[in-house]
Amino acid sequence: LDDQTLRNYLKDYESGGMKSLLSFHYTGRPTILSEFECKELEAHLSDNTYLTSYQIRKYIKAKYKKEYSKKGIISLLHKMGFVYTQSEKEIATID
Repeated sequence: LDDQTLRNYLKDYESGGMKSLLSFHYTGRPTILSEFECKELEAHLSDNTYLTSYQIRKYIKAKYKKEYSKKGIISLLHKMGFVYTQSEKEIATID
């Protein structure tokens, strides 16, 4: 936990006691794409194959004028039900 988080917990405790601390009111960060854009992107990704998350980020930037970090796009793909795995480089040998 970072210092700010601890200060927030202390503030919650001081204002409302344990009951305030135990009530979970974190809503998370809003998505960058709208719900409609997410559904549109999901349909696009179902019909098109991308080899890298960078290519998907580039597509989103061109289509929606919005940007995702590498971590952000991987999180979005997981929320949409896609599985993203980073490929490993292999050295091919010639027989």
